[in-house]
Amino acid sequence: MDKPIEDLEFEVERLTVFSELSSDWFWEQDADFRFNQFSGQNLKRLYGIDNELMGNRRWELDIVAVPPSDIDEHIRCCKKHEKFTDFQYQIRDENNDIQYVSVSGVPYFNDNGAFAGYRGVGSNITQLYEAQLALEKAKKYCKQIVDRSPIASFSIDENHNVTHW
Repeated sequence: MDKPIEDLEFEVERLTVFSELSSDWFWEQDADFRFNQFSGQNLKRLYGIDNELMGNRRWELDIVAVPPSDIDEHIRCCKKHEKFTDFQYQIRDENNDIQYVSVSGVPYFNDNGAFAGYRGVGSNITQLYEAQLALEKAKKYCKQIVDRSPIASFSIDENHNVTHW
């Protein structure tokens, strides 16, 4: 076998393994913004079967709890062929649980310079979102304890400055 072909096959196999082990997934859309390619196991865990996504636009998915203005802004960005980073939305997984998703993408163009679609990555950020909610709840709880305490209290930071009295 020809050495460049062996090298190419090795590289394809290596990247395939990385994508399957990644907590993220990779996606591609055509010039009409329809999904036509996915890789990565986390997507299958999130959506069940990625074939259900094929041929759909992101904004045609069953997105929940996202203001229409945010979706409209995402559509405008895509139609202007702009890069986007950390577009967040929520969907229901195959168990009907809400999952929080973040996607980023860049436009790509064919050899003639015509827009050919988008390529990007997606991440399930549900655990991060839930951790942020738990942290905010704990902060609020601690603040209530301190504010309602009949005993005078104060806090000192690492520079020995009083930060709360």
